[in-house]
Amino acid sequence: MVIFFSVVGVLLVVALAVSLKMYLQFFGRCDVKPYLAKEDLVKARLDPFADMILPAEHKLLTISPEDIYINAYDGIKLHGAYYTVDDPKGTLMLVHGWRSSGVNDFSCIIFEYMAMGYNVLLVSQRAHGKSGGKYICMGAKEKYDCKAWTEYLAQRMGEDHGVVLDGISMGGATVLKASGLGLPKNVKGIIADSSFTHARGVIKELAVANKIPPYPALWLFELWFRVLGGCSMGESALDAIKNNTIPLLLLHGEADDFVPCYMTRQIHDAATCKKTLFTVPEANHGLSYLCRKEECTKLLNEFLADVLG
Repeated sequence: MVIFFSVVGVLLVVALAVSLKMYLQFFGRCDVKPYLAKEDLVKARLDPFADMILPAEHKLLTISPEDIYINAYDGIKLHGAYYTVDDPKGTLMLVHGWRSSGVNDFSCIIFEYMAMGYNVLLVSQRAHGKSGGKYICMGAKEKYDCKAWTEYLAQRMGEDHGVVLDGISMGGATVLKASGLGLPKNVKGIIADSSFTHARGVIKELAVANKIPPYPALWLFELWFRVLGGCSMGESALDAIKNNTIPLLLLHGEADDFVPCYMTRQIHDAATCKKTLFTVPEANHGLSYLCRKEECTKLLNEFLADVLG
């Protein structure tokens, strides 16, 4: 009996140690470098779009935006880069995805938005880039950061200056979850691309797809989310979106093998606000715009014109 409990104890310690290492690897602080060469795009499976991405990133890095810092509700310092145009129609607040950056996720669309006449605020989510924080919370805490940025814009630009939130992947989950917090009245629209309902579901889907038993790993990840991150990986965007009244534009690639497209369909079905869903059959995760640039640009232009007048 003593040997049995000793073995169980050793296995438990090993499981905790391994799961902690994995948690820190996937959800610990992340500093991402920009895509500067085609080789940088290979790991992200973006090399087929090198001709679109690399010139946009190089061009964006030649511009010096205004660096802005605000404090999050828990004291963490948050960073944003503000790109402005003359006589703006409003501001697009762009929220990047998991273990990524605003430059890498939005370089191809920023110039389109500015050409349409909008300012662009490129925020760094907590535990990424120049923002503070140790742990990525998959939208659970980031939603409060998102609200803080909208309050900053309302105070700085005035309540008549329209704002649209635009998030991709985890950034999409962030802006959707923020919609349930009572955002300033000048937030006129929300765009979410390749978003998920909750992190637990994504991890489970990935485990099953790779023929890995999802349990007990999910239980151990949940433990570290709560102990270190101070949040739950099971918090769902569906709970927030049910009460949202802000117009919503949802995009997703039907070939997404990271965040399944059905999650965005669930979000669309749960929403009671004015809503539009656009899916791209051939697009993988976060690639709808790159696969169908003309169609997406037209859709975005029409949505912005509608909500911002």
